[in-house]
Amino acid sequence: MDPYRKFSCFIEPEELAGIEQDLRKKGKRLYKARRMMCELLHPKREAGIAGPEVWDRTCRRQGSWYRNSDRAGKVLYVGNDPIPGAAGTSIAPSDLDPPTRLPTDGEIEKLIASPEYQEKKPVDWDDINPWDIAQFQQFRQGLHKMGKATDEELREEFMSVFPFQCANHANFISPEFFIGESGQRIPCSIAPTMKICSACLELFGLVGADFPEKMVFLCPGAVMVTGLPRDVYFFVKENQ
Repeated sequence: MDPYRKFSCFIEPEELAGIEQDLRKKGKRLYKARRMMCELLHPKREAGIAGPEVWDRTCRRQGSWYRNSDRAGKVLYVGNDPIPGAAGTSIAPSDLDPPTRLPTDGEIEKLIASPEYQEKKPVDWDDINPWDIAQFQQFRQGLHKMGKATDEELREEFMSVFPFQCANHANFISPEFFIGESGQRIPCSIAPTMKICSACLELFGLVGADFPEKMVFLCPGAVMVTGLPRDVYFFVKENQ
């Protein structure tokens, strides 16, 4: 089996027909995401797209980052091969070890309070409703049934985890936590999979694009729909 590697970029809707035609010539099928953007990361999907409407479905609140970005209205493409000339990201697993400790309450508060994060976060991100709580529990229950979440993680409550989710995005906007590779300091996920949310934002360059390299853990939803491992760093590189 070939090593796992994906390429992502955002394209204009009018470019889609040409891309789909090129894929057909190569004998490849274009998958279209139905409910979640991370469906495109599945190892068996050679190429896929998520239209703007997908960001309004299962992860609607999280999709506010997309709707408030300069990518709003564009189509997300993810495939085993990059689209020539398109700026985006490459995504591949790393063998670097996960963090040995979680940030303290004070470190979490510092990340969330950073002016850069407060300026960039969409208002809707903090607009938590009953659907968010239900979704949080569904993802945990799904992973628990798959043997990928512990009994303790299943019992965690949303509001105890939400600060970690916020701080995780903040660490890719105004980093305080880094991991070293090749002598560099690379912003990284600050907590394990079960304490983060919407990893798609970092994987696809919506958050943290100012940093050309990132180390990102998948979120529970991405692990559940792709079968990819939890608590494994994925090396994300911005390709200009």
